[in-house]
Amino acid sequence: MNKILHGRTLKRKLDNESDDGSDNCSGKSTLTKEIISHRPNFIRLSADKTVHEKHGLYAIDYPAEKYEEYLDEAQDFIRGELARLLRQKDKDVVLDLSFWNREYRNEYKEIIEKNGGRWVLVFLDAERELLWERITKRRSQRDTLDAVHRDGDSAFDIDEKTFAMYWEGFERPEGEGERVIKIL
Repeated sequence: MNKILHGRTLKRKLDNESDDGSDNCSGKSTLTKEIISHRPNFIRLSADKTVHEKHGLYAIDYPAEKYEEYLDEAQDFIRGELARLLRQKDKDVVLDLSFWNREYRNEYKEIIEKNGGRWVLVFLDAERELLWERITKRRSQRDTLDAVHRDGDSAFDIDEKTFAMYWEGFERPEGEGERVIKIL
């Protein structure tokens, strides 16, 4: 599958397989990693990556019940780091975050605008069944890896109940200036 981003084609394997099993969900991390690989002036800020760098792997290096606390800590770090990077004006930033509701998206838009940046909201639009299929595939691929070869992008376990809660709670961006990429 190919996607176009500002005149560049982003390549992604049709079967969505990767060596580490991390590219199989909606594609947020895949897209952000592809952007920084083609645009070295970009810095990627990711809550999952931040948690992994500070605390290790979910349910391996720290207890699963600490995840929410560590995620909140990562979000605080990202908000501050985003503002700092924007004020420096020498790097571009790509945020690898879920932006699951309008309030959350608006919070980041405000930080970006307040610090002299310009935001582009990219919505990766995928059907529920496709997302669940990718989550289960990513989990099974991840579970074949030892801890050394895992990363924060595929660390959190999402069961069917949690996925349903996320799916039902997600507020699709509509009329927010979003760019839509349909995931097939």
